[in-house]
Amino acid sequence: MAEIICRNIRKTYGAIEVVPDFNLHVRDHEFVVFLGPSGCGKSTMLRMMAGLENITSGELMIGDKVVNDLEPRDRGIAMVFQNYALYPHMTIRDNIAFGLRRLKVSEAEITARTAEVTSVLGLEPYLDRKPTELSGGQQQRVAIARAMIKTPDVFLFDEPLSNLDAKLRATMREEIARLHKKLKTTTVYVTHDQMEAMTLADRIVLMKAGRIEQIGSPEEIYERPVSRFVAGFIGTPAMNFIDATVMSEHGQCCVVNNEIMLALDGTSFNVEPGQQVVLGVRPSDLVQDATVTPPLSGQCDLIEYHGDHALVSFKVGTSSLHALVAARKRPFEGEQVNFAIREGAAHLFDQKTGKSLLRESQSVAAA
Repeated sequence: MAEIICRNIRKTYGAIEVVPDFNLHVRDHEFVVFLGPSGCGKSTMLRMMAGLENITSGELMIGDKVVNDLEPRDRGIAMVFQNYALYPHMTIRDNIAFGLRRLKVSEAEITARTAEVTSVLGLEPYLDRKPTELSGGQQQRVAIARAMIKTPDVFLFDEPLSNLDAKLRATMREEIARLHKKLKTTTVYVTHDQMEAMTLADRIVLMKAGRIEQIGSPEEIYERPVSRFVAGFIGTPAMNFIDATVMSEHGQCCVVNNEIMLALDGTSFNVEPGQQVVLGVRPSDLVQDATVTPPLSGQCDLIEYHGDHALVSFKVGTSSLHALVAARKRPFEGEQVNFAIREGAAHLFDQKTGKSLLRESQSVAAA
C-alpha cells in the first residue's frame, strides 16, 4: 500500500498551461475521486500519476519514492481504462495473466493468482471465452482483474464505467466499492459523473480549469460548497440560483430583488448591506407551505414525475425555480404554488467572485 503526494505539479503543452499548480495528499488506503467537467484536467493529472504523461514541473511521490522519471511499470500502479483494452484474440484467462507472463512470473504463481482474482470478481465461468463473448460489465471486470493480479500499491481508474448503460453502471459501482472495502488499495478514480463520485469517494477532488476548486468528503462538498461552481456542479436536480442584494430591514439581514425578500440569519454569512449576492437553494430544500406569501410564490408551469418524487418548475417573477416534492403531493400545471426554504438550507455566493459567503467557522476550506 502507498500514499500519493503531489507537490506543485504543472503540466503545459507548449504555451498552453492545462494544470497550473496541483497539490494533493492521498492517504494510504484512501479512495479519492477526481471530479469535474470535460477539459478540467482530471484525466491529465491521472495520466501523470501513471507515467503516461510527462510532468512539466513539480514532484510526484508514490509511497516513499519520487516517481517523476520512473517508467509506469516501476511505479507500483495498475490502471483501468475506459475502453477495457482487452486483447480480442486471447481468452479471458490469458488476458488476465498477460502482464505477469511479460514479467516472467512462474506459471504456478500465475495460476494461483488468476484463481484468486477471478474468484473475487466472479469471472471463473468465463475464463475460456474471448472478450467479444462477454457483456460490457463482464469485460470491465476482466480489466479490473488484470490490474488486480499485479497486486499494485495504487489503483488508477480512468472513467471505467462511461461505456456502460445506467443499470450496469450502478451494479459496477457497487462492485468497485465492495472491492475497495476488501482490498483497501489506495485508489484514484476519475469521472465526470457526480453519482459515481458521491457513492464511491472517501474524498472528492473537484476540479475546474486545471485547478482544485474544493476537496472534501461527499457530505462536505454537497452541504458546504465553497463556490457557486461547486454548488451548481454537485447535486441532482441542480441548485436554484437567484441574483439578489443584501439589505438590512429593521435590524434584520435580508436578501432582496424585484420578486423576493428573504430574511437570513446574519450571523451565518459574511455580508454587507448593498452587497450583490447569489442566493442558492437546492430543490429538495424547498418545502410546500400553503400559508407562505413571498419570498417564493409563483405559478407551476411544468411537472416531471420521477416515481416517489416529482420535480416542480415554477416562476417567481423572471426566475425559473425547481422544487422536489413528494409525488402524491405534487400540484397541477398552472396552479399557484408557495414554497418556503428549509431552515438553515440557504446558500449565499458573491456575484463577482462566486465564492461562498458562509462564515469560515461553518464552512470547509477550499483546496
